[in-house]
Amino acid sequence: MRQYTLHLTEERQLAPESINAFLAAAKFLYLVTLETPWRGDDFPPRQPVPVKVPTVLSPQEVLMFLDAVAGVKNRTVLAVCYGAGLRIGEAVALRVADIDSARMTLRVAKGKGGGERYALLSPRLLEILRAY
Repeated sequence: MRQYTLHLTEERQLAPESINAFLAAAKFLYLVTLETPWRGDDFPPRQPVPVKVPTVLSPQEVLMFLDAVAGVKNRTVLAVCYGAGLRIGEAVALRVADIDSARMTLRVAKGKGGGERYALLSPRLLEILRAY
């Protein structure tokens, strides 16, 4: 098992996520399905996954991006996505009743997984939504 993970790492040059998926599947196969007398310690350790730092745009870059978008509706939806951290589907599904200007929050009714959550609403984003 250890030699095969080494082969996956060095010769096949697979990503750590792919190797970890293989290790999880092999561990399940041998411990649960085949019921071998092995322990979890008998398997190689998981590969460390490097932390990816997201790209953050400068305020000028965000303004240039939003100015390049045609249509007030499209520009507003993208501003809500970027400003409040919403997904496209969540921003499109927003209603006027979901905007709480007193508490400066947006209610996301049908977010990922069907759950409900609240997102922060900046004063600038509130101006954009009121203008729309």
